[in-house]
Amino acid sequence: MSNIIKKLRLLSSPTTFYIQVRNSRMNPLVPIQRKFIVPELFFSLEERLNETNERVQDPEKYSKVNIGFSGALRKPRKQEKFRTIQDLRNNTELEKLAHQGTLKVDLEVIQKEWENSLKPYHVKELAENYEIYKHLFGDYAFFYPVVTMNILYDFNEELMSPVYYGNLLKPKEVKSEPNVQFQSDSESLWSLIFTSPDDNLLEKDSEMIHWFIGNIPGNDVKKGEEIVDYMQPIPPKGTGFHRYCFVLYKQNKKIDFSRYRKSKPLRMGILMVLSACKKIWVNLWRKHLSLQERTFNTFDFYKEFEDDLTPAGLSWFQADYDVTLINFFHKTLHILDLHRDPKEMQKLILLKRLKNVHPFQGEKPLYPFPQALPVDKKWPIWLKNEIRDERDGKGRYRDMYREDDRPYIHEGKAVINVLPFKSLK
Repeated sequence: MSNIIKKLRLLSSPTTFYIQVRNSRMNPLVPIQRKFIVPELFFSLEERLNETNERVQDPEKYSKVNIGFSGALRKPRKQEKFRTIQDLRNNTELEKLAHQGTLKVDLEVIQKEWENSLKPYHVKELAENYEIYKHLFGDYAFFYPVVTMNILYDFNEELMSPVYYGNLLKPKEVKSEPNVQFQSDSESLWSLIFTSPDDNLLEKDSEMIHWFIGNIPGNDVKKGEEIVDYMQPIPPKGTGFHRYCFVLYKQNKKIDFSRYRKSKPLRMGILMVLSACKKIWVNLWRKHLSLQERTFNTFDFYKEFEDDLTPAGLSWFQADYDVTLINFFHKTLHILDLHRDPKEMQKLILLKRLKNVHPFQGEKPLYPFPQALPVDKKWPIWLKNEIRDERDGKGRYRDMYREDDRPYIHEGKAVINVLPFKSLK
């Protein structure tokens, strides 16, 4: 780099600057000018000085507020810490065992001592590093996680995936509800919210709520009220790692969360209804909550119940995209056509139908068994499902066929030129 001379020339705009580079390998008299644009999130010097002056003049305005428990915290003082270290150094027996490599340390005792002393402070520092408090409770609120949660996901029959404080998990590991345990007396009430500040694809500065259990008696999460059913993390491809946070609240009384309650969806399966003379089999398809219904804001939620709720526990993990989400995105959430105008979709379907209509001969006859037509195995799952829906005339593809020629699903097969489905027996 000795033959390269760099000169920085700032322009009037604080977000744009040029760098002039002279290279002896080319013409040294002609400088090469390159333009660089700095993101606008950097404040100018004047703006930073004004904010600093405001902080000095009114420190209470910019000071952070502890919205959690603080009386139960016990942080050892420096004198006590130094005294303990000095006592251990003066213990010749411990020093001898350490040199011989025979010193045994009980990790469970150390773990309990850490949880009862420094753990809330360490977890708070980690949460600030991940900007958990900032994106959930705002710029000037925090709390110490004084309650430890043991969160385990059942990955398979032998392995379990724990949730700590920022560890990495894959979506295939967190498909089902986790097992959450914490210490509490039987008379207390709690609320558990599983939310993500990075998962909302529809609204800016909003969260996606994945699970909400309210009015938990003691520490039995299964006996609590399920306000929002569980949905697995859905980090889209190419967006990096998303944060997923478990926040545990201590309640002062039983709270009515009916405003946040969502209708519990039906699960995929077959229901057998017994009657006096015959058995009727009814297919029940799972109806997931839409992404709009899962929009959530922790700041507004806490502001509404701040007199009756106190945050006490916090755990979180990170997850990124994997191939197991392909089927969930395209088949369950139908994310492909989420942002398209329904009128535009109807127009496209109509144009697609008119391409197969002859002005004098009418429409082409339909296949008697549309689902029997071959499908390329190399196609992705979402495309195969889209083709099947089009052949069956389901959903938005109902306008692809005339009223009397539209195929119907009867006894698991596509049937055409029959009476409406309600009259089939």
